[in-house]
Amino acid sequence: MRLGWLVLLVGAGAASSAWAADASQTGTAAAAPAWQGFYAGVYASDDITALHLAMPGEFSFDGIGGESGFGGALLGYNHRFSERVVGGAEIDAALAAGGSHLDASEDESYFNSSVTGDWGASITGRIGYLVSPDTLFYAVGGGVVAVASYGCTSNEFDCPARMQKTMY
Repeated sequence: MRLGWLVLLVGAGAASSAWAADASQTGTAAAAPAWQGFYAGVYASDDITALHLAMPGEFSFDGIGGESGFGGALLGYNHRFSERVVGGAEIDAALAAGGSHLDASEDESYFNSSVTGDWGASITGRIGYLVSPDTLFYAVGGGVVAVASYGCTSNEFDCPARMQKTMY
């Protein structure tokens, strides 16, 4: 089994929460976020793409693209090491539905292939610098595991049956 680490990105995060609404009601300035403590969340996404490409009498690709959706949950913790330095860790898990596919045909020949994501999980760590009380620039790194299924059918090629692959 091969274990690979994925360095994700350097990004910026900004806090937005109920503390801003409290300030407008009382007429006082809102306190900056503490950038410390536990947090939890959920997320979901949906994606639909499709393309039809044909050259009459030569070939046709019908349905290059896919329909997919995923959703998951996350749990994390931030710790403020100093006035400007924040570190944290986060775990998340997601389930996926749908995937990408390719359907190709020419005369009597056909080839159908698909890849679907099944589930994934990650653990990440982050270290950041507060450029202002409510803006954190940070670097993230961590590891991920994902499981996908793939396969194809064809009357011209020897295709693998539907298989599942775990990736690290």
